[in-house]
Amino acid sequence: PEYWKLYYREGNEWIEVSNPSGYGVEEDRYNHVTFDPVTTDQLKLVARLQGPDPSWKPNSDNRMQASNKGKNGYSAGVIEWKVNE
Repeated sequence: PEYWKLYYREGNEWIEVSNPSGYGVEEDRYNHVTFDPVTTDQLKLVARLQGPDPSWKPNSDNRMQASNKGKNGYSAGVIEWKVNE
């Protein structure tokens, strides 16, 4: 993703965790974040996916060239996440 944040539910509100250590966006690895402890029954991860570079032009078949995808290309987002206590 371009960026992400972690929220916890308190009552009917979603609140971003306090003092996150940083929201990494490295490819093909777990990106760890630590934060102040919370007591909750739900966590929510909100991510903004990467989009295409507006200067890219599609091929004649209206598809983006494979070489045009990457850091600024389309992203599938989060594949797996773990919560450790």
